Amino acid sequence: MFATGLVDRLPDDDAREGDVTDIRIHKPNGCTINLSIKNNHHALKHQRPPSLMQQLGFPKKSYEDFNYRTELQKRFDAFYREAKLLCPKATTFPELKLADPNFISSHLYAPVCDLVVCFLRNYLKDANICITFFTFLVGNTDYIKVIFQNGNLEFVDFSSIKKPTSCDVAFNKEIPSYIYLTFNNGWKLSLRLHTASSRLAASGSTPSLKFDTQPIDMPLPRRIIPVM
Repeated sequence: MFATGLVDRLPDDDAREGDVTDIRIHKPNGCTINLSIKNNHHALKHQRPPSLMQQLGFPKKSYEDFNYRTELQKRFDAFYREAKLLCPKATTFPELKLADPNFISSHLYAPVCDLVVCFLRNYLKDANICITFFTFLVGNTDYIKVIFQNGNLEFVDFSSIKKPTSCDVAFNKEIPSYIYLTFNNGWKLSLRLHTASSRLAASGSTPSLKFDTQPIDMPLPRRIIPVM
């Protein structure tokens, strides 16, 4: 306990539930200040493709979830079959890349992103689902993001954000690892698909993949303070 209040360090489990707060300050007057602390990056989320339907608000094992995961597994199975033909003894992604620099992009990133785009375009037509997905990506509580980068501290106010009701989903197959989201509240985000582990999972399982979600445009007040 300090004169200014109580300081809590929140566990990572809270972030998975949508609260991105790292440090919460409880002031004596009952107010709280939520801080999200980042070092050298502005990333919003690092979500995994298989849980897309949960990110949109559908429970696990629902019809929507089963349908999506079935289609996703078909893409994974095709990738493993082609990988076995390209490099039969490969156990890592770098080995596949060495055999064919474009293989992972064309046989994994492109089909996965294409499927994700198809489902997002379908479900984000619903305003409530659009709000759910946006809230998942940005956070479900008011907070201040503090980013240390290039000798500066940047403070970005993530509070009282207007919720979107629609989203345009763009995908350029010539850059197959990127998906672009343009929400009608002025926000634009990029989702970059990448491997989260260098090792190849066993055939028939799920490759370790993540989306790196970054802001391109976000109409939020911010302040930059040089510290070095």
